Amino acid sequence: LGYSLAAKRISMNQLEEIRPHKNATNFMLDNNYQALHAQLGTILFFDEPLSENLINAIYTLGPNSTSTFSPAERRPYNFLKEKFSNLFDGNLHSHVIAMYSSKGGNGKNVTDTSPRQDNGKSQNDAIITKGVRRCVTWNVKDIIHCIGGIKVLYPFLAHLDLPSKDLVTGVINYGPCEGLSDCVLGLFSEMLKDSATNQMFMLRSGGFNVISYLLRQVSPLNMTIHVVQRIKNLIIFLQHNEQLLNECFSELLLNFALWIYTDIQVQKQVIVGVSMALSLPEGSASKIYLTVQTILDILQ
Repeated sequence: LGYSLAAKRISMNQLEEIRPHKNATNFMLDNNYQALHAQLGTILFFDEPLSENLINAIYTLGPNSTSTFSPAERRPYNFLKEKFSNLFDGNLHSHVIAMYSSKGGNGKNVTDTSPRQDNGKSQNDAIITKGVRRCVTWNVKDIIHCIGGIKVLYPFLAHLDLPSKDLVTGVINYGPCEGLSDCVLGLFSEMLKDSATNQMFMLRSGGFNVISYLLRQVSPLNMTIHVVQRIKNLIIFLQHNEQLLNECFSELLLNFALWIYTDIQVQKQVIVGVSMALSLPEGSASKIYLTVQTILDILQ
């Protein structure tokens, strides 16, 4: 019975005579009532059930992920090695039997991008039916590249203290905009992550020196615990670029002129960040750079 129901084709026209329940929310689309109105990410089919841990790990990758869990795709997730080790060991990759994403389509067809293909061709391509619309979202990192690259983010840091207006109440807030500094540094982190071009630009232009200078010009209230966490993420992303990592330490995390007027809890997190860097595996760039002598020189 289950197989027969799964194989049965349901026409969108069959929904024409369905009337909405008085307590239900329905949406009109092409003159048809739709019971569901949502946006789907990548759709995957596996030939065996997945464990709860695997499902949670896949969900954590986010709605824009189009990974087939091949070992070759492990690199962007190296900093979360323990959490995603089971995803990219090759086992899950071998159990993918079909994969569809709105990013991999042409016209009314959506290509099956699963690894199970015959010389790169698949017989399982999907057809977009009536009532379904493709919606492709773009990564902020790609959009910023189109308008000048990472340097266009600098002005945001210089405007952290500008008044902001609540769009609902109309009240003007003359204090720091909550979460804005965290958001801007998050963009810097994403732009530098796995981007040799942006990392080279930051080295040549003294990027972290500029960021440090701009942050010193704004209120210490912008330097929150979330900002410290962003800097910790930067340290992890830059483990393979020793020169840029050194600048990140000296200009941000160990630049105590940035933190001297911040809340005591924020200062504690800075020390925790230094401790985290010291606890990284032997041979990592941060372990080589962070010596007692280095820290003493910076404090001096």
